[in-house]
Amino acid sequence: MPVLSIPSIQKGAAWFLRLLLILGAVPRVFGAETVASHPREVTVFPDSARVTREGSLRLAAGSHQVVFPDLPASIVESSLRLTVEGPEGTKLYGVSLKDDYQPEVVEKRTRVLKDRLQALQDQETDLNDRMEARKTEIDLLKNLSKESSNTATNQGPTHTATLVDFTHSADAVEGRIGKLLAANRKDERQVRQLDLKIAALNNQLSDSGSPEREKRTAQADIELPRAGEARFTLAYQVSDASWTPLYDLRLSTEGEKPGLDLAFNAQVRQKTGEDWKGITLTLSTARPTEGTQLPDPTNWWLDFMTGRNDISTNTSFGFAESRFMAKRAKAPMAGALPPAKDADGDEEDKPEEPAPAQVATAQILQAPYAMSFAIPRSRDIPSDGADHRVGVAQNSQKVELKLVAVPRLSAAAYLEAHVTYDGMESLLPGEAQLFRDGDFVGTTDLEAKAPGEAFDLGFGQDDSVRVERKLVKNQAGQAGGVFDFHKGERRYTWVTTVANYHPGLRTIEVREQLPRSRQKDITVETTEVTPKPMAEDSEKPGLYCWKLDLGAKGKTKVTFGYEVKYPESQEVTGLE
Repeated sequence: MPVLSIPSIQKGAAWFLRLLLILGAVPRVFGAETVASHPREVTVFPDSARVTREGSLRLAAGSHQVVFPDLPASIVESSLRLTVEGPEGTKLYGVSLKDDYQPEVVEKRTRVLKDRLQALQDQETDLNDRMEARKTEIDLLKNLSKESSNTATNQGPTHTATLVDFTHSADAVEGRIGKLLAANRKDERQVRQLDLKIAALNNQLSDSGSPEREKRTAQADIELPRAGEARFTLAYQVSDASWTPLYDLRLSTEGEKPGLDLAFNAQVRQKTGEDWKGITLTLSTARPTEGTQLPDPTNWWLDFMTGRNDISTNTSFGFAESRFMAKRAKAPMAGALPPAKDADGDEEDKPEEPAPAQVATAQILQAPYAMSFAIPRSRDIPSDGADHRVGVAQNSQKVELKLVAVPRLSAAAYLEAHVTYDGMESLLPGEAQLFRDGDFVGTTDLEAKAPGEAFDLGFGQDDSVRVERKLVKNQAGQAGGVFDFHKGERRYTWVTTVANYHPGLRTIEVREQLPRSRQKDITVETTEVTPKPMAEDSEKPGLYCWKLDLGAKGKTKVTFGYEVKYPESQEVTGLE
């Protein structure tokens, strides 16, 4: 057995210390570290969304693998970007995605849904049992009533006491049956409501293709020169998210001058598999998922048919990789109003009169080829696929109102507002809800409008204006002709009566269209037009317009006649 001397022990200790120093100079490798991150900023496009998550970790010096779990399954892999901030000299070696099936997430959600479903089904069973018991009691009461009736009939009219007892019993039975039937009707309504809830839960259970069934995990390799805090910003693009414009257009006809309040809203929806809670929301008009490369118009060829119907051409649309790690603009938060002060500068103690709330609108981030709207406060957009309304902008527009009647198509006058849009942001195409003096009158599709562009909006019928159109002449030519009126000719004369039942003066514009021909052998000419119409619009040939000023209960008539000529051997459609 070897004997260790003091010098040998000292020599070994020195070697061990040198080994420790060498190991200390080599970066240490640790197990995977999980970064707790949540969506902080989301930019929603018309067909997708860009999500930015943030998180931080306190890490020791050395190499680390960090993971970001619970990411949605619909991530566009090429869009994944990670930035890291840490002690000077921190290195990022790359980031990647992997699928992460989490059946426990699905099982937990399914278990909750099944428990709720079972509870509803149990309630429905209890209600059905109660209704069945009542039906049985009703049948018994009816049978007892029938037996009592037979007994009273058999004993005859001489048994007065029996008849009195029967009468009281019949009244009691009838009252009891009425109560049982009313209780059953009440329970039947509850059963119908339960059926709707059960159907909704069954639909949720059958939605097994939801992105919540599958998650993805991002993992990255980093190296820190010394211990410190590392901050992570993870950004990616997801499908199953979108937004569309929605407008509220409120016309006010009361007061000295009419006005239009225009509210530009957005309906945001997403079903990405992750809930967006307390996010900074931006809406963008850019479409990063559509083709970005101009298609080649020269790739158009003619060839002989080869017997196949599926002749394909080599056309392709390029898709550029999205670059979205640019600096993000943040919208200012709406500040609170300062407290009111009295004449001495002190705050008043008395309660203030209520005042209309200020409308917080989005900050418009204008770019040469797209617009973004930074929503002023944090939002919650759950992953439920439902529409969530977000306010974007609100302003007031000056309008010019007029009443317009088109008698051939409608026996009514319509209120039309002419708007010259002077807002800061362009209006995108979308659905608009129309209100007139606070009442909802309908919806319309608003086309895209730029600042300075004019357009007309219809706000429904005016019930105080009557329009009646009558055909007073309808003549057809005869074979051989009489004088200058031949077969192949038709003459029409229409008289329209317009009446104003408003308490004051109204100007009503009446429009009549002369039929137009697609054939050179069909000619159309006016025969009688009174009163004299306005000058004809060169861009709308054949359109006749009259502006009629009518006082209270005033009436006037418009006569519109025309003649159609065509070959005798032909039949013409669209004459009336």
